[in-house]
Amino acid sequence: MTVPRMLGLVAVMLIVASAVAVSQLNDAPTTLTVPGMSSFTAPLWVILFAAVFVGGTLTAAYFTALSSRTAMARWRQERLDRQTARVDRLHADGIRALLAGDVERARQCFVEVTELAPERGEAWLLAGDAARLGGEAEEAAELHLRAQGLMPDEPRVLEALSRDAESAGDLERARRYQEQLIDRQGATPARRERQRDLAIAARDWRPALVAEEECARGRRRSVGEERLLRGLRIEAAAAEAAAGDSETALIAARRLANEAPDFEPAYGVLADIHRAQENDDAAAEALQEGYVATSSLELLQRLVSLRLELEQPEAAIAALRQASVQLEPDPALAARIMLGRLYHRVGLVEEADDEFAVVADRVDRSPVVDYYRARAAQRSGDAETAYEVLRHAIRTAGYMDVRYVCHDCGTEHADYGRRCSRCGEWGTLGMDISRDAHAAEPVRAPVI
Repeated sequence: MTVPRMLGLVAVMLIVASAVAVSQLNDAPTTLTVPGMSSFTAPLWVILFAAVFVGGTLTAAYFTALSSRTAMARWRQERLDRQTARVDRLHADGIRALLAGDVERARQCFVEVTELAPERGEAWLLAGDAARLGGEAEEAAELHLRAQGLMPDEPRVLEALSRDAESAGDLERARRYQEQLIDRQGATPARRERQRDLAIAARDWRPALVAEEECARGRRRSVGEERLLRGLRIEAAAAEAAAGDSETALIAARRLANEAPDFEPAYGVLADIHRAQENDDAAAEALQEGYVATSSLELLQRLVSLRLELEQPEAAIAALRQASVQLEPDPALAARIMLGRLYHRVGLVEEADDEFAVVADRVDRSPVVDYYRARAAQRSGDAETAYEVLRHAIRTAGYMDVRYVCHDCGTEHADYGRRCSRCGEWGTLGMDISRDAHAAEPVRAPVI
């Protein structure tokens, strides 16, 4: 009880005592009538004492009740403050655990916060993030939906729901949430990039291309962004061709080849579209154009295969001969190997042997060259040379070298050791016989 209230009680008691003292000086009988009760006669001091006593009792009861209500409110406030402090502490512990990578501890902290303070949408949001990081995509989605009910205008909730759906493998739902986020909160570069990445993951190339164009609108593109844009443009063209819109796809691929002559995939898609239109000559011209512009061995190989399919081996041989002269040393060497294999394929064995003999002087180690050299020696009756060539191929390829592998972490070691240098375990190294014994696998001859 506070000091003012204590003084009030003392004052009431003094008034009662004064009233009793005064009433004793007036002992004349007095009749007291109370509505609804029988009248009675008593000395004046008794009546005054009863009145003052009742008044004092009621006053004391009032002050006591007032004091109790204040104490109860203070107790409730202190309890609320303690609970708030505990919730804040759990929230801070959850964030620290999340930053430290302890997602299970973080999830426990945030779930406890939601139990103590279910109105905290931030706790539901972070609990969902921790659940998703822990691999529980469905639980994360449920928690984030609770957060959405409490924070319907919070953009992080829709982004979190999109990531939950992506983690669960539902790319379409992830894209819908991302589109809702952009519609409601606006399109930032980061949101467009995620929209683009989701479209790429879903192999929906046209929306991915549109999102990428929006990402870099109004600013200078970097080299990586230009490369990505080219890739999306050619994938969109290929998708349009597959959907039956060959003319639109052909225009897009041709425009890209003209704008970026060094972009190899554009010529491959051009050739695919022409072949789908049964225009093999145009396909060959596109591959030839691409090979000349990019020096791509892949385009050269496709050109050679197409010439052979069209029964034009002379044109295929001419293309490889030209490449072996015009290309840089390493690609030219690869072209000569391709030419030797082509000679073998069309039955020009002597020409093939000559090519591989030239190539053998320029390479230190090539299983393909050694294989064809051994075949040439065997065909000429020189079994000893064939044996030496194959023995050299096996030795240089390292097939006879003994290797050791750790049974715990799988690390390969050239030499035996008591302890694995990677995982640090002792006694886990054993001889690797995986290259020597494949009893369950059929043996296949090399592809010629």
